[in-house]
Amino acid sequence: MKKFFKNYKDYRVLVGICVILLGSHSLLHGQRDRFDPGMVSRPQLGEVAPNRTIAPRTSSPRLGSSDLGLQRPISVKQRGLDYFIGFDTKLYYSSNPSVLNRSSGGIQVFPAGIFQNTFHTGFRLGSYNWGSAAFSPYIGMGYNRLDHFGEDSLDIMDMSSLSLYTFGLVQFQSGWALRPGLSYAQDRESNDNERIYNELFPNFTILKTFSLGRSVSLLDFSLGHHFTDSPSYAIVGNGDDLDRLELSTRWTVITNIGKLEIAPYARLAFLDYSKGTMEDRIDLMREVGLNLEYPFNNYVSANFFARYISRLSKGGNYNYDFERFDGGGGAGLKAKF
Repeated sequence: MKKFFKNYKDYRVLVGICVILLGSHSLLHGQRDRFDPGMVSRPQLGEVAPNRTIAPRTSSPRLGSSDLGLQRPISVKQRGLDYFIGFDTKLYYSSNPSVLNRSSGGIQVFPAGIFQNTFHTGFRLGSYNWGSAAFSPYIGMGYNRLDHFGEDSLDIMDMSSLSLYTFGLVQFQSGWALRPGLSYAQDRESNDNERIYNELFPNFTILKTFSLGRSVSLLDFSLGHHFTDSPSYAIVGNGDDLDRLELSTRWTVITNIGKLEIAPYARLAFLDYSKGTMEDRIDLMREVGLNLEYPFNNYVSANFFARYISRLSKGGNYNYDFERFDGGGGAGLKAKF
């Protein structure tokens, strides 16, 4: 086992700030930080009862969530348990936090600031030899709090999220890895703690790590299905209307200049909805971004990021296309035992 991992022992885990989904690419989370776990759109005209305070979801609340877990090999102990724990905080600007189409019925798109705090913890339950491969099972959880400022009308999007996960990681000497996994996530509206969304997400990912000059290149392909329940959406459809198949790929290039880690990335995701009011809806998500991390020591780091994400949508009851730019930074605390 020691020989197997000797080429990877200097790789640090990416613990970039969660960008609601982005930023962090580490095993500590067990899942990739979701791009805006609070994807609650404003109500479409005639879509919500007059006394309804929370708009029903009209889009996936977890853009990019299939990109779970490991983004590169990490050094591990030969035997025994590893325990991970961490806390991330960040402050950033978003040009379109409600992910609305700018031409949707005259509804204005408001930019705003976002303050996000995330706690995450997990266990690696040993490491085992499988011939020329190494296998490690993981379990963990995360809690995320999202608050908007600078635009009062977006207060209804303030929310908290709880996520649980388990997956198995099989790594080969050639740089390939396989990761079957299962995750559960639940979102609650912050003002009255009302549950607004939950999902069960079985998924399977193939990863490849290879050198690109002095950099490390990471490529992954992921397939999964979201089994959802959205009580706030049931008012205009069924609670499982957001069930969807997701196929995604992501390419990241990691370069270290001294202590500074620079990680540009690009991601594509194909989403296929098949139920209720979303039947025959198809989305294509496109995302490019840059993550920077500067560790002060083994426990504390500063993080900065910028990203552009867009959605092209076909089918469904409305126009779900949108564009969004986010940028900001924060700090992270982490430990491994």
